[in-house]
Amino acid sequence: MSFDQIWDEIKKNAEGDNDIPRICIVSWNDHFFVLKVDINAYYIIDTFGERLFEGCNQAYILRFDDSALMHGNGEKEGVSFDQASDDEICSGKECCKEFMKRFLAAIPLRELELEEKKEPVSYLALHQGLQIEFNFTTSLSLSSFSSASSTNSTSSLFSNEICLQVDHHDPQNLSLLRFNALWEAHYRHDSLLVFSTGRSPTLYKQLRKEKPMLTPDITIMSVGTEITYGNSMVPDEGWVEFLNQKWDRNIVTEESCKFSELTLQAETEQRLHKVSFYVLKDKALEVMKALSVQLEKRGLDVKVIYSGGMDLDILPQGAGKGQALAYLHKKFKTEGKLPQNTLVCGDSGNDAELFSIPDVYGVMVSNAQEELLQWHAENAKGNPNIIHAMKFPSYVFVHPSGNELSINDCIKGMRSCYGDKQGKQYQVWVDQISRTEIGSNIWLVKFNKWESSGEERRGCVATTVVSSKDLSGIDGFSWVHMHQSWLDEAGPKDQDWVY
Repeated sequence: MSFDQIWDEIKKNAEGDNDIPRICIVSWNDHFFVLKVDINAYYIIDTFGERLFEGCNQAYILRFDDSALMHGNGEKEGVSFDQASDDEICSGKECCKEFMKRFLAAIPLRELELEEKKEPVSYLALHQGLQIEFNFTTSLSLSSFSSASSTNSTSSLFSNEICLQVDHHDPQNLSLLRFNALWEAHYRHDSLLVFSTGRSPTLYKQLRKEKPMLTPDITIMSVGTEITYGNSMVPDEGWVEFLNQKWDRNIVTEESCKFSELTLQAETEQRLHKVSFYVLKDKALEVMKALSVQLEKRGLDVKVIYSGGMDLDILPQGAGKGQALAYLHKKFKTEGKLPQNTLVCGDSGNDAELFSIPDVYGVMVSNAQEELLQWHAENAKGNPNIIHAMKFPSYVFVHPSGNELSINDCIKGMRSCYGDKQGKQYQVWVDQISRTEIGSNIWLVKFNKWESSGEERRGCVATTVVSSKDLSGIDGFSWVHMHQSWLDEAGPKDQDWVY
């Protein structure tokens, strides 16, 4: 599509019946700016040549409304700006379009002119220098997350919701990588990914560095006492206010310290609505009952959870992984975005609440711990929506020649294709895939690609153009163009391939 065609689409959407502003990230090469399209005015929000990863700390905002005027040259010698009415180019909100075409596009054009004077510029360089992208954005969070913006989508954001369980007994992360590929291929476009963990934010972030985990839409941490949204992990203030009811952390600490059987966990695990201890398995039940009675006498309404064969957490009664999920469902329903299906996975006692939420499908992982299996036997054995997963079966690959190979043998045979990583453990996974049809059977696909080898990890933002012979894509897709911008200094800054 040409620039004018794209602009006509933006203008048409802005003048429609929906008065919700449109937000676009406009970019070319390494530069970007934000375009906000409102029914009354258009806005350009731009940095002073700074990049996001360098830490932008200044920007400017240009407003184009019905009173805007654009002149070609209001500073000619001997002519004042007020006298230059003959040089008026356009007026009103259309000035925003002309500003982008004349001023912003002039920057790469000027650079190309300088390069052309030195040596002929290739078609690829010309294409890259003049290529501009409009990326329409919409909020994927709840209203509390997007209160600073009025760009909420009016349609359902997802059809399913999944709470993922990380397998800590898989040193090569094969199960997690399989899940990553499955999610990005089939579910990312219409589903919401939720990570629910007993870990504090500190340990959760450490886990993300150790494991090839995808970026979740929502993160539930500290045994369901903290809910955050998106990459920036913006906290849900409504959830914080809800948990403050009948909760006094000082009283909880004072009473629990009277029990010699309890050993306080690390400071990072002590949170605003969670006090955590270690306790011996044979003492856990007795301590839980006595502690609950004592805190009730002090006027508190709390919940004591034992999990992992050693962890004891004291939370507000309204907290917990299951209550956090129920809270999210309630907010989704209020906004008209209740998921069609919710699947939860868990392995320990603090996951039991997840399986108790109405209309939830549950999977207890194959290596689920004793306290969760006991809960299932006592409370949900006859529930067909909750299953206990078994180990993955062994698969066999049959080559066209008729030879049979196990999946492990097939993978070993591929190691000769690793190039400079041959002989090393090497993993690649993609995250946050988005795709947009930009032409007849032509798609723009963007994703984050991560590579891990030993303790070394590096990532890049990849933008690709692929094409197919027909709409079905049944014969596969062909690469047309690929651009990678690396996020660290481990690899080249930018790479391009044209096929």
